[in-house]
Amino acid sequence: MMPKSFAKLTSDEDMIWEEYTDPRGAKKNGYQLSSAIPLVEDNSDNSPHQSQSSSSVPTSCFSKKRRIMILACVSLASALAALVVHIYYPALPALQADLHTSATFVNASVSVYKLMQAFWPPFLGSLSDVLGRRIIYIFATPISIGSCVGLALAPTVSSLIGLRVCQALGMSPLYVTGFGVISDIADPSSRSVYISLYCTVFRVFTLLGPTIGGPILYHFSWRKNHNRRQQRKPQEQQNSKDLQKNQNRMSTSDNTATMQLSYMARIKKLSITDFIMAYQNLKKPHILTTLLLSGLYNSTQDCYNITTAQLLTTHFGLNEQMVGLCYLAQSTGGIVGGLFSGVYLRYWFKRAIHRYNNRNSSGNSDGGENGTIIINDSTSKLLPSNFPLCKTRLIPICFSAFIIQITTGFYGWCYIWNAPLPVLLCLQFLVGMNITIVDSANNTLLMDFRPRQAASVGASSNLFNQGFGAIASFCIHPIIHAVGVGYAFTIIGSLLVVANFLVILLFKYGSKWRDLERQIQTDCT
Repeated sequence: MMPKSFAKLTSDEDMIWEEYTDPRGAKKNGYQLSSAIPLVEDNSDNSPHQSQSSSSVPTSCFSKKRRIMILACVSLASALAALVVHIYYPALPALQADLHTSATFVNASVSVYKLMQAFWPPFLGSLSDVLGRRIIYIFATPISIGSCVGLALAPTVSSLIGLRVCQALGMSPLYVTGFGVISDIADPSSRSVYISLYCTVFRVFTLLGPTIGGPILYHFSWRKNHNRRQQRKPQEQQNSKDLQKNQNRMSTSDNTATMQLSYMARIKKLSITDFIMAYQNLKKPHILTTLLLSGLYNSTQDCYNITTAQLLTTHFGLNEQMVGLCYLAQSTGGIVGGLFSGVYLRYWFKRAIHRYNNRNSSGNSDGGENGTIIINDSTSKLLPSNFPLCKTRLIPICFSAFIIQITTGFYGWCYIWNAPLPVLLCLQFLVGMNITIVDSANNTLLMDFRPRQAASVGASSNLFNQGFGAIASFCIHPIIHAVGVGYAFTIIGSLLVVANFLVILLFKYGSKWRDLERQIQTDCT
């Protein structure tokens, strides 16, 4: 099945498309012109060498303006999902008093949401790769609206936790489905830019949630937080309709038989493997290693978010409104990191292409027949099989990872040493900026591994991020009470240092793991 982005060709020749299978690993980067078979109706002697030029192949059927609009729609949908879980962090003490319950049950509402947010997307994200993106948005939006209204009226902590489960069902697919949309419209070079902007919006609204929730709690009550979210839902519905129109236009112009089937016909063709594609990704060591790396860094930021309100209230006596405003430090860092990371990663991508071309032009490549392919256009989807993918995506973030590890190790001790508030906010700014850079690189690499199942691999990433986040939210306060805030964050920093071995594994064995996966696929076929 040929993807939409290759539905129309600008060249005059008829071309044979084959699925791009990486000789060093798994199915990769969509489709490539075959260098092993000649062009159709081409009698020239050098026809196989025409596959080396990729500049004539269109990378998207949408204009740049249209792609930006689609990105804005899916980003806003994911941003609203981010607000749900983080907007009432400043209200956790008020929830405990208003519902006459303990801090354990209040924290359970956070952990349960994260667990459900990790559980649902692997199924719904996999379905979006099979049924399309539109039906997931149609399914998720009304559930989100109803759960927000119910939470604003929740009388007990048990009803609060139950409605949070329903809220996770409605909100969690929005984020992972956005990865599938980005994979549909972006080429490998611009993929890092799109993902960086998408993840930045999600991360910024994650951090803006407490900033918005703090003043609302201070002037009104925690129930107003859910009312504010419900009032934003009509805009989300409008954005969902815009996205549906764009995807309907895509499906109308697609010539494949699958896209012409009705939803009911496609649903009848579903098998059990369509529901568990996100879990099948966990059997691939290169994907699993990247997911572990992403989960560790995202859970680190969850530790900052969860502990900030209590630590600032205890050490500086700040009220809810001031605590909410202190979250702006991480939000600003996330914005700066997101705007910088896309351009930064794209620069390294083009630099890697330049080095790859120089090596191949000098005849030093050992990639076999495909190793002679020269990348003529950095925006092409036709990446050669022996392109150093893991090193290209992960080397640029080594310095950011080092800053996160050092900052986290000293962050907790700043409270012990009675450091002034601006120092703590500066450290939060550095962490927010650099975690955004690391997360953008990890998500780009995961999408490079599975460009045609981007929503599924995004769901796998969400599974690890939310699962690790749930563990962090459940364990961080007991650890602080047991060993103190200084040693608690030192332990977190030490875990990130250990995570450096995951990067080394990808550098050394990433290509071998992908090569093994390809051999298994070849044997099965």
